Formats: sequence, structure tokens, C-alpha cells
Amino acid sequence: PVGSQGASGSTWVKYTKTFTNFSVPSTTQTITLVTLGAKEYIEAIVMKHSTAFSDGLALSAHVNLGVTGNNNLFFTNFDAFQAPSNTAFVAGEPIYYTHGGIAVTITLTSNVNLDTLTAGSIDVSIKTSTLP
Repeated sequence: PVGSQGASGSTWVKYTKTFTNFSVPSTTQTITLVTLGAKEYIEAIVMKHSTAFSDGLALSAHVNLGVTGNNNLFFTNFDAFQAPSNTAFVAGEPIYYTHGGIAVTITLTSNVNLDTLTAGSIDVSIKTSTLP
């Protein structure tokens, strides 16, 4: 993760996951992106891919972002198969208060087994603050 702290005490941290992080003989895999620390909460999230997920036979690759127990709480079916561009991203402020101890999860789904993928990279930037 790469991070920077803003003047308000909020911190942006970028997490990068590649096709190798999802490599399983299944069409879907959910992994933990980060577990929030004590008193930490999410203010905003941006998700953008830098390389399309593919293997030459894949026809789709979709990413969900959520929390344990609700894997699409933040974003559902982001198209990570499309060509990356400056407009191919999702951003938002969480609707739900997400707090310390909660695991943020990322799920990749494709029409092919994920262990056959040969390319793909996605960045998730999360802005957090910590209560005093």
C-alpha cells in the first residue's frame, strides 16, 4: 500500500491487486484488501484498473468491493475487462459507516477460471480517518 496524509488528518492509501492475487481454479475469488484499525473509518473510495483482466479467452471480468458478509457494499460489477482509461473508474463516499475491525474485501469474477488469467491490475484508493 502507498499512502499520504491530508491536512485534515485523513489519509489516502492505495492498494494494488493483480491477476496473481486472484489465481484460483474458480471463476470467482474474494480476498481481503485491508482490515481497518481501531477507531478508523472510511471517508471515500476510488477504484480504477490499470491493466484489463484477460487471458485471451476471457469475455468478462467484473470487480465488487465491499466488506466481509457484504462483498458488494461499495461497488458492484465494475468492468475490469474494458480498456483502462481516464474515465474507466468508480468513486464514492460509503453510504454505511464502516469502522475499525471491519475487513474490506475485493471480489473478481470472470467467465474463465481465474488461474488462467495472464494480465490484470486494479488499484483501490481508500481515504480513512481515525477517531480521537
